[in-house]
Amino acid sequence: MVVRTEPRPLAVTETTIVKSIQLPALLSLPAGPGKAKQVLAANRLKVILIRLAGGEILPDHQAPGSITIHCVMGKLTLQTGDESLTLECGSIVCLEAEIVHRLEAFEDSAILLTIASSS
Repeated sequence: MVVRTEPRPLAVTETTIVKSIQLPALLSLPAGPGKAKQVLAANRLKVILIRLAGGEILPDHQAPGSITIHCVMGKLTLQTGDESLTLECGSIVCLEAEIVHRLEAFEDSAILLTIASSS
């Protein structure tokens, strides 16, 4: 027996869309050390654009909450302990809170870092 159900409508509130961004405009931020800009924030969520120049390394660090790293331009390596993963444009990865990691850009690159905080 097949049971079919109708899709439920999404509950929409007045605050459904807090802010939207257009990625191409953000990529004009120059690459290099310290080139980061918070582009969205809502409740316990932050989205930060980070530009890395080719050869640049973001040394070992960790985030207080779970994160996603979405490569939106270029090519980089994400390293966590003994594990290494190449991220190319379109790749996205998730890390739990407090995981020590580092990034190294093979070429000029950009990532969207999303941080979810617990408080």
